[in-house]
Amino acid sequence: MKHLKIKLPHHSYSISIGQNEWKHLLTVCKKFADENQVFIITHPGLKKLYCKKIEAALASSFNIHWLTFPAGEKHKTLTTVEKLATELSKKGAHRQSLLLAFGGGVVGDITGFLASVYMRGIRCVQVPTTLLSQVDSSVGGKTGVDLSTGKNLIGRFFQPEAVVILTDVLKTLPKREFACGMAEVIKYGLIWDAKFFHFLLKNSDSIKKLNSKQITRLIYRCCEIKAMVVERDETEQNLRAILNFGHSFGHAFELIGGYNKLKHGEAVGLGMIVAAELSHLWKLSAVYHGDDIKEILKAYNLPTKTPNHKSSVIKKALMADKKSSGQNIRFVLLKGIGQVQIVSTPIERVMHGWKSLQS
Repeated sequence: MKHLKIKLPHHSYSISIGQNEWKHLLTVCKKFADENQVFIITHPGLKKLYCKKIEAALASSFNIHWLTFPAGEKHKTLTTVEKLATELSKKGAHRQSLLLAFGGGVVGDITGFLASVYMRGIRCVQVPTTLLSQVDSSVGGKTGVDLSTGKNLIGRFFQPEAVVILTDVLKTLPKREFACGMAEVIKYGLIWDAKFFHFLLKNSDSIKKLNSKQITRLIYRCCEIKAMVVERDETEQNLRAILNFGHSFGHAFELIGGYNKLKHGEAVGLGMIVAAELSHLWKLSAVYHGDDIKEILKAYNLPTKTPNHKSSVIKKALMADKKSSGQNIRFVLLKGIGQVQIVSTPIERVMHGWKSLQS
């Protein structure tokens, strides 16, 4: 396996990346479970697919308790957290218990948040099963749930004990979900590493075929970049906000669609196009990079046509986002491939820009 470490002042942890390394789960659980039981939180479909592999790895040393909830962003709610917490209590989970999040971003966010509040905090290990969660949401300690008025409005920064990435699970990932993960991968190239961006564009065919060497390389590089950012700014006071590139409009598109028209990665990809267009419109970027972003999104089968929502609808959705403050919004703009800038700008300026792009 390949390993890297996130070094934080009060809580450092490792990220392990490998293919068919299911026994590594046993090593991790032995390190962090203070008793002979592990509570696995996942979706019913994932349990059915991987129950045998996980139990083969852990059952010799642990009693395994499965807790499931339905798949989908619409279930990322406080109601789901309450149901899972009640089930944990009934099964006898306590402060020394270990939660294992086995799933994509929704499972990881729910489990991390649950771990942060159940008995005021218990241990959690992230085992992400989608590309998007492997390169982004499982790393860095952001947890939370959605409200009807916006995404991730209730949450905490709560770091896991470890992240275990098993690349072979991507073989059962639907192609649309893989594409969504690639949107976040592309984001890392745009905000930090132009060379990585061009590697992704050049090798799109083999990456889509899940070439093991290249998949491991891209996951490692994304985690490496995120680790460097999180180490410098754990709770998103400044630098970490660059990881939100494309997310302001992306979250707005998701919210307007009721979280069932566009998937998160698709929405973020479109948000990156809008951010690039505004960057050029506002003369932060001397070169227009919208076409570069569209080219690479097309290469990974992601949409490139931004929704034509009314300005009033977009404004309401943007103001519901966590990144808004009063009549200003913190926005991540593109200076060039591999370089971004965080700005705080009036929402009316953003809306004027949106109208200009739609005309």
